[in-house]
Amino acid sequence: MKKLIIDKNFSGKRLDIVLSKLENLSRKQIQELIKEGKVLVNNTQKKSSYKLKEGDIITYCLALPETLSLEPKESNLDIIFEDEDILVINKPFGLVVHPAPGHVGDTLLNYVLFHFKKKGLTLEKFLNEFSSKKYFDKEELKKANVSSILRPGTVHRLDKNTAGILVVAKNRESHNILTKFFQDKKVKKHYIAFCYGIIPENFSKTFRYKNKEYKVIFKNGKGIINLPIGREDYNRLKFSYKSSDPKEAITIVKFIDIMTSFLTKEFIMLKWKLREEK
Repeated sequence: MKKLIIDKNFSGKRLDIVLSKLENLSRKQIQELIKEGKVLVNNTQKKSSYKLKEGDIITYCLALPETLSLEPKESNLDIIFEDEDILVINKPFGLVVHPAPGHVGDTLLNYVLFHFKKKGLTLEKFLNEFSSKKYFDKEELKKANVSSILRPGTVHRLDKNTAGILVVAKNRESHNILTKFFQDKKVKKHYIAFCYGIIPENFSKTFRYKNKEYKVIFKNGKGIINLPIGREDYNRLKFSYKSSDPKEAITIVKFIDIMTSFLTKEFIMLKWKLREEK
């Protein structure tokens, strides 16, 4: 059973739309769960069209599919590099990395398996490297962490709506080495972001939560965002600094350019370098 407390960002929006976005499920799937009484608002069953209010408490249970599978699916991958140990891919915007409830059979991992099949690496051989299986029934999914058992070879991920480089390990040895690189913070992550509006040349802001202060400073085209990240205390589906047990995270920002869109609105292009620390 999951619990969600509605904040001002979701206030006034339809119940089915909010859950659809948060859980990456179709509105039809969410509407079926609502009809079955598996979604409650303030312990009361509501219609899919119910307009949420700030402070509403949603409790819901997602139905697991009968099976989730790791089936190869044909697609043209944008491959940057490949050898006998790793595969480096340019993941496009809008693509989920690995199967999960709501995303079955149409993920980057399914495309990777098809690529391996073309290269002569059988699915069974690849899965055996990671002590994984091809099919998982509902009872297995209930007992396991779905995201962990359905992502053989992946050592990190990118969000569905983030495009960028993703590394896949082709065997257990390379997987262990790459995983340790990420754990030891030896991997540098760089992001390019477009932000609406212009950040002042000299800008600073202080964020406060539970007697702690965090600073955001932007000066002469560079900035440092020192905000920890953790599950929010009052909305466990969101990650922000409003957490009792956050992980320290430092983002170094560099101004790149200002551009004007076809709507004559100004945007700022920033380069983000993430430096996360324990």
